Amino acid sequence: VAKASAGAVEHLAIARVGSMVAFLHDARGTGRVAIGADPEGGTDHRLIDWPPDVLLVMGAEGEGLRPRVREECDRLATIPMTGRVASLNISVAAAVLLYATLHKPK
Repeated sequence: VAKASAGAVEHLAIARVGSMVAFLHDARGTGRVAIGADPEGGTDHRLIDWPPDVLLVMGAEGEGLRPRVREECDRLATIPMTGRVASLNISVAAAVLLYATLHKPK
């Protein structure tokens, strides 16, 4: 991760967790909101009122969120697609959703 980040990792808090389900459960207990990325069953990301302390949950490329991780999410967000493109790769989807968390509609 550090090598691929080209230095950006120096400006981010990164943590490893033993269980994503347990982490999300505990973090949500402190008032945070978990929003999972879902290419098919979520709310259009542009319609979400992104909270300031959001936990953005991304699944595996091609597989998406695991069922128990999905259940721990408060909401699911989707990026509407048009044409023949069915989905984005994980890095592009993460970039779009991270941008959405910072640039809320007025």
